[in-house]
Amino acid sequence: MWLNLQSLLQLFFPSMGDAKIPNIEEWTKVLGLAIGEDDDAEEMGMFAGIDTKVKEVGLGGSSALLHYSVSNGDVEEVYRLIVEDNANPNARNHNRSTPLHVACKQGMFGLVQMLMEHGADVHLRENVSIGGFTPLLHAVAQNHIAIVELLLQEGADPNVQDTAGYTCLHICARTPGRLQMAKLLMAKGADIEQCDNDDLSPSYWAKETRNLQFLQISGVPEPEEPSLDDLLAGLQEAHAERLRILKPPAKAGKGKKGGKKKKKK
Repeated sequence: MWLNLQSLLQLFFPSMGDAKIPNIEEWTKVLGLAIGEDDDAEEMGMFAGIDTKVKEVGLGGSSALLHYSVSNGDVEEVYRLIVEDNANPNARNHNRSTPLHVACKQGMFGLVQMLMEHGADVHLRENVSIGGFTPLLHAVAQNHIAIVELLLQEGADPNVQDTAGYTCLHICARTPGRLQMAKLLMAKGADIEQCDNDDLSPSYWAKETRNLQFLQISGVPEPEEPSLDDLLAGLQEAHAERLRILKPPAKAGKGKKGGKKKKKK
């Protein structure tokens, strides 16, 4: 049995009853924005002038229509939302990902280009809880070299670091098959000696992962072995963490061993 649009809407939104089908402005008020009390309405907003108090469970503060259209590769709809409905190309979802993060991760060159032409910021970071990636870090991780080149042309920082301190070159060093990517990044100013949060260089990680191609790139220094002091400090830290995990929880109160003593007769 086929259902018309009105029936489908009533199926998913029972509270509508016999109400008329919402127009695009009404849809965008419900789906375009749902923000938490601590969110910045201007930054999170997708459409100009909408009611920022509208809240829908599950949207998590995202500009749902624009993110959804980008994730589905719908170029025409993305263009319409931005140009006709004043969609914000820097709107963030609950992970603080922008449409540009999504397009870069999925390798959608045309959408990346369109979003940047309409003001998408190449420097914005995602939530630190999921790595704090910029669009460039996503493009490098997924080996989308044409998008990486486009982002670098638009001023993306080749030395940007994620929450672990990994740069684009760290990603190339830790992942085989990024030879041309690494060469491009180095040609655009990526620092081959920049270290991560553990003070480890891309060369070190290339050796650890046996990424010999990376080590053979002109300009890549020989990996330095960690000093004895560094190794000892690492072992001590691991031992302390092991003891912390294995240590039984402290008892709430001190009681006498074996309970109450029996009175002597």
